[in-house]
Amino acid sequence: KEHGVQIGLVTSSDNAKVKRAFGLLHLDNLFDTLVTADRITQGKPDPMCYLLAAKDLNVSPEDCIVFEDSFNGIQSGKDAGMRVIGLSTTNPAESLRDKVYEVIPNFEKVTFEDSPTAVLPWGCDYIGIRNYILRERPAWPDRNP
Repeated sequence: KEHGVQIGLVTSSDNAKVKRAFGLLHLDNLFDTLVTADRITQGKPDPMCYLLAAKDLNVSPEDCIVFEDSFNGIQSGKDAGMRVIGLSTTNPAESLRDKVYEVIPNFEKVTFEDSPTAVLPWGCDYIGIRNYILRERPAWPDRNP
């Protein structure tokens, strides 16, 4: 956020579960939008959740980056027309590589400056909230699986 990047959370969890996690971990005001299962009628791999997050942020899908660990979530982000970064927290990196723009093991030790993907500077994949959408206008290298 300090770099002017809008951050949204897209999760298959419902509002009650997210509110509980946010309260326990003091995550209030971290995200600019929150898309939970309560806000959509079609779950992943349908792109509805990511398209709604982009709409909430008032940005075009092609200007968004999705961080995903699940195959359905990866498909959802790609079908929304977004760049997808795979998190190898659930599936091995080898199984993600041909489906995503880039694979990272988690958010630890990754900073905004590390790449044009503007990775969050903190890790929270351990709480089950792993699906992020960020907005920035990076100069994309020509690599799009």
